[in-house]
Amino acid sequence: MSLAVALAIALTAPATAPAAADAEPKAWTLEALTQAAQAADPRVLAEAAELARLRGAEAEANAAQRPVLDWIVSADGPIPELRNDPNHLDAVSPSSRLRTGDLGTPGVHGHLGANLTWPVFTFGRAAASSRAAARAASAGAATGEAARARAARDAADIFWSYQVARRGLASLDETDRQLAGARERVERLLGEGSAKVSRQDLAQLDVFRAELAARRAEASAARDLALEAGRTVAGLAEDAPFAIAMAPLEVPPATLAPLARHAAAAQALRPEVAAARDLVASREAALLARRRALYPELVVTGNLDLNWTGSATPQTNPFAWDPYNRLWAGLGLALRGSIDLWRPSAQLRQEEAQVSRAQAELAGAERAVRMEVARAHTGLRAAQERAARLRDQEAAARRWLAQAEASFDAGSAGAEAVLLAAMASARAGAERLAAVRDAQLAYADLALAVGADPKTVK
Repeated sequence: MSLAVALAIALTAPATAPAAADAEPKAWTLEALTQAAQAADPRVLAEAAELARLRGAEAEANAAQRPVLDWIVSADGPIPELRNDPNHLDAVSPSSRLRTGDLGTPGVHGHLGANLTWPVFTFGRAAASSRAAARAASAGAATGEAARARAARDAADIFWSYQVARRGLASLDETDRQLAGARERVERLLGEGSAKVSRQDLAQLDVFRAELAARRAEASAARDLALEAGRTVAGLAEDAPFAIAMAPLEVPPATLAPLARHAAAAQALRPEVAAARDLVASREAALLARRRALYPELVVTGNLDLNWTGSATPQTNPFAWDPYNRLWAGLGLALRGSIDLWRPSAQLRQEEAQVSRAQAELAGAERAVRMEVARAHTGLRAAQERAARLRDQEAAARRWLAQAEASFDAGSAGAEAVLLAAMASARAGAERLAAVRDAQLAYADLALAVGADPKTVK
């Protein structure tokens, strides 16, 4: 085996499969990792809790239009004895009549009171408050979707970074093994006195193996970091078994639509923009409710008042005031309101400022989304073109290596030419893998920026 053949085998061999010792009971696919990341991401959980709070606020606003019953049951005393004979109204108990401090036989006053209040017409204030709460909850739901999308983007970054690191690590290990064999071959040829190799070839092989060792350290660190990051985003314990499934590294087959179409789709689909629009609508509804704060409301009212004590004789005249033996109930209509000319105007100015702020945030969200789409669209186009160029470069480097090998075998070129071509081929292959990873991440960035799969944008 000549040096050229050894180098050709070493640097053009495909990446080998990982050793069986690296296998894990469960290999996480991109879909599984994405679902786990979305379920365990603290941002998603925080937005879910906030959405639950907003749903509660919406239910509270709707409940303001329903009837309310306030009731009380009490017992108090002592109640002075106040007994008389209904047929002899002057025969009042002396202990109650003389005010000598003698309470007679005291009793306990029992009271049952209930008040019903049901707003039936509020001049639109209650409806505006309910609408404000509903749109705020809708904004919270959209914010939660945005958090889920960012968690999915983080999972994609980890997954594809791991693919590049693991494949590159396996390729570097195989390359180093082949170069070790090539070095042994060169040493044997030198010992035989061959004129095709020299001590300089050994030095160049050592330099190249040292470079491979440095790259292997980087790839190993990247692999370990991706595994730890994947374990973290999946919500697993630090010592939990974890492995990521292998996936083919290919440029995503995405045909890019014009930038204007992606930008228009993002304005319609991005949850951040939807949340900002809902927030504007919520603030406007709250402003309307605040403007009508001085309006009264038409209320259906009902009341019940039941009092009893065993130490007083009930009055026989229904129009006589008898606070200890009284039964009263009623149902009617009322206008209820308040007059405060100072605080409502100050609160109104605050709500107007909140509307202006929400409108400014909406404009900012639309601009930010437009810039993100442009950045992601440009990045994906550049990544696709770079991956295509590097694929051509890798093919050209392999042809260069084949030509250098032929020249070395023919004696018209030295081993240095083969080594240079081999280094170019190895670097082109590594750069192509990195470019494919960049294209996958650029595609994930565009999906995040648009708010949907870019392939659905026609």
